[in-house]
Amino acid sequence: MKLVVLNVTLDDKLELPEQKLEQGESIVRKVVELNKLYDELKEYDKKGFVLDARLQHFAAGFALGQKLVSSKK
Repeated sequence: MKLVVLNVTLDDKLELPEQKLEQGESIVRKVVELNKLYDELKEYDKKGFVLDARLQHFAAGFALGQKLVSSKK
């Protein structure tokens, strides 16, 4: 299992604090727009990456919500 920490920036200013990795850790930071997160995770899944279920469920729920909102317009 891999842990993914997700910070959502709500204003127009994107802050990228310096990582504080422990010895032996190797974490690659990737900033993804929230509305593209679900598609990005699907691509990682196709490449054989193990996805954190909580992040996957959050992204799927957000994508579904966006789809429902846009279908009502």
